Amino acid sequence: MKKLITTYAFLMLVSGIFATGTGTGTGTFTVGGIQYTTTSTNTVAVMSNSYTGSITIPSTVTYTAVTYNVTSIGTQAFASCTGLTSITIPSSITSIGNNAFQGCSGLTSISIPSFVTSIGNNAFYNCTKLTSITIPSSVTSIGSSAFYNCTGLTSITIPSSVTSMGSFALSGTAWYNSQPDGLVYAGKIAYAYKGDMPANTSITLDAGTIAIASAIFAVSSLTSITIPSSVTSIGDAAFMSCGSLKSLTCLSSTPPILGIHCFSQTTLTDVFVPSDAAVTDYKANADWIAAFPGDIIKKNVSTAFPTLGSNNVKVYATSTEIVIDGLSNGATVELYNLNGLQMQSRKAQGDESVSIGSLPQGLYIVKLITSEGTIERKVIKK
Repeated sequence: MKKLITTYAFLMLVSGIFATGTGTGTGTFTVGGIQYTTTSTNTVAVMSNSYTGSITIPSTVTYTAVTYNVTSIGTQAFASCTGLTSITIPSSITSIGNNAFQGCSGLTSISIPSFVTSIGNNAFYNCTKLTSITIPSSVTSIGSSAFYNCTGLTSITIPSSVTSMGSFALSGTAWYNSQPDGLVYAGKIAYAYKGDMPANTSITLDAGTIAIASAIFAVSSLTSITIPSSVTSIGDAAFMSCGSLKSLTCLSSTPPILGIHCFSQTTLTDVFVPSDAAVTDYKANADWIAAFPGDIIKKNVSTAFPTLGSNNVKVYATSTEIVIDGLSNGATVELYNLNGLQMQSRKAQGDESVSIGSLPQGLYIVKLITSEGTIERKVIKK
């Protein structure tokens, strides 16, 4: 028995020699002034502690003879650490949690490493001294209010990898405040509508838009919208309580992913999609059919253009826009009235939409100029 006790005491002494920090016995420990909690047998997250000055997070940490990879910054890890002035984040970090740096009013700069995939809700909320942020191309989602009220933030780079952005993610920043009224894009995301939306507004999102941010058009005067085929997701409550919204044209044959309450409290009567096959796919999608039961989802009225070389170009007409499908990039789209007055002209970026909601009823001419030839088509706006 005495030998057993002696052996146990020796093992405890050895563990004390090799441990470099203090622990609670619940998977949480502190090494070098940074607190960690285990997230798996060999990974840890940085957790809340009293942090000041300049902090360098290591890529690995050893505690009780076990080496862990530091892979995430946990919820509220540095929240309200007003004395924190700079932080170095290792490339081992893949996620920045909710409220991670909220209220770090002394933080003047931060470099987000290239393996981070997500930035949580309120992650940098009220970091008023941050002046610029570059989001790496590894990031796919930015949470709600992630940079809210970062009043000194004048420059932010959003890569095309970001396919999800929460509401108010950039609101209250110097960057957002400098944007003109109207539809604001953050990278390729339709982020917000700034200012008061006029009554009976019709919007055609830019070709190449990849996502629609949460709550972007909630409680607005929007009456119709055309969503290009490049959009893959629509954020939570994006159109919630749009009482005037009557027409939605979605040019993608594949139903975009819908967030929660996307179309709650709307009275949409028409959801147009490109083809009969698309109608079937949308109606087979649980989220879309839950949002639009019955026969609201329907094929758009279409008129086929004659073939230009290998291009089979089609137009989809509604009362608010002319949608041209199948154009090659670089083609020119021109719209004329019957007096020969040019109403619009633009370079096509694939699928195109020409807004005619503000034009009077009547006959118009669409001219398509491509490397393979030119064609004109008459269109009636009813």
